Amino acid sequence: MTHLADLPNALAQAHDRHARYEAAQRRLFEETFDHGDQPDEERAAQAIVAHFTKKSP
Repeated sequence: MTHLADLPNALAQAHDRHARYEAAQRRLFEETFDHGDQPDEERAAQAIVAHFTKKSP
């Protein structure tokens, strides 16, 4: 899709085309969010705290 006018058609076809992208979406989701036993929200909270509490060099 390159033009906004194509959006309604793209949305109408999205469900049927999903299978083309599902494996890649799952793989990328796992690479991004699935990191062991610690829940993602805890990891995210710890990253935020670490960012704001680290000392400047």
